[in-house]
Amino acid sequence: MRTSILALFIFALSFSPVAQAQHHAFVEVQSESPEVEKGLTLSGGLSYQLPHNLSITSFLLVKGKWAKALVGTAWAPLPWLKVGASVGGSQGPDGFDFRTGYMLFLKHQQFSFLGLVDVPRQAYTGDYDGIWYDLNLMYQPLKWLVIGLKDRRPSGVGPMVRFCLDPVVLWVAWVPLSSERAEFAPEKTLFGLTFGF
Repeated sequence: MRTSILALFIFALSFSPVAQAQHHAFVEVQSESPEVEKGLTLSGGLSYQLPHNLSITSFLLVKGKWAKALVGTAWAPLPWLKVGASVGGSQGPDGFDFRTGYMLFLKHQQFSFLGLVDVPRQAYTGDYDGIWYDLNLMYQPLKWLVIGLKDRRPSGVGPMVRFCLDPVVLWVAWVPLSSERAEFAPEKTLFGLTFGF
């Protein structure tokens, strides 16, 4: 099941012009409370820098019996702006499904915004329940510290803190508020550990 997703991920990165370009990679382990084991997620990504501020991106995520892989491109037309789009699929107990992903990154001095959206095939026919997003408004007062606000669907909205100890980033977000319903769940927390290389 996960083999075809992994094969797509590796195949997209095996072209020799891409393999010789400057690259950045990361691996992340994350989860959420109160169900830490159920929420355990492993993800990783590779980005290869190309001329003209273009890059080729790839992303792989595994959570329980469900996995997804996306391959795409990103473009930074200005020093403070980066946009990206990717295509791929997910595979789980219900079989394979087509997916697209979108990214927007904005930066001004110590302030930044990172928005990620994952759209399943059903959303293009009017069923928006499966859309996932992760929106981060951040401020970096110190080289090793980032504070901000995270809104992740379906988890919730709340304050976030990141400790950047290169090449490791430890982050925690308390997300007690639902961004779609009038609900308050004080036990909801997201946390992760990212390794960059």
